[in-house]
Amino acid sequence: MRAALRTTALALAAALVPPAFGASLAHELHRSETTADYDAAAGSLQVACRLDSFDLEFALSLREERLVSLESTQDVEGLVEAYAREHFLLSVRGERRPFAWVGMELERRDAWLYFEFPDLPEWTGARVTQGLLFDVNPTQENRLTLRHAGERYTVQLTPEAPRAELPAALPKRERASRDRDGARSSQPARR
Repeated sequence: MRAALRTTALALAAALVPPAFGASLAHELHRSETTADYDAAAGSLQVACRLDSFDLEFALSLREERLVSLESTQDVEGLVEAYAREHFLLSVRGERRPFAWVGMELERRDAWLYFEFPDLPEWTGARVTQGLLFDVNPTQENRLTLRHAGERYTVQLTPEAPRAELPAALPKRERASRDRDGARSSQPARR
C-alpha cells in the first residue's frame, strides 16, 4: 500500500513540477555540503547543511504526497525540520542525540539548514548518519566536514554508505595534492 502511494505521489509530483524543476533532477551529480563545528566550551556541535533547493522540494513533495514549495508552502520550515530529523542522526556510544532546530535560509538554488546538538561534552564513540536526499537521488553524495580547534575531518557519505564513525580526535590538518596520475590525495599539512 505504501509503495503504491509513493508511486502515485511521484507521478503526481512529476506531473505538477515546473519543467525547469524536472530538468534539475536530470543532472547526474547531486551533492550536499555539511559543516559541523564543535564548540568545546559550549559543549555543542553546530551544523550548517547546504542542499540543492530543487532536490529538497522534490524530497518533501514525495514525503508529504503533495507539491511542496520552499518559497510558498505554509509551514515549510516545519516540514524541512521534520525531514532533517529523519535523515540526519547523531548517536554517541549508541545513544541517539536530538538536535535543536535553529532555522533555514534560501539562496538562489540552495537551501541552508541550521541545527545544533547541545550538551555534547565530547564525541568519542559518535556515529553520524547524513542521509538527506538519499531517498530521491541514487547518486547523492553528502560531504560532512567536522571542525574543531583549527583542525578538520571530512568524510563522504553515499546511499551505499550513509554512516560514519567520527574520530575520537581530529587528525592534523590535511592538504590536498595530486599524484603523478592527477588523482587527489590527502597528506598532512606542513606547519
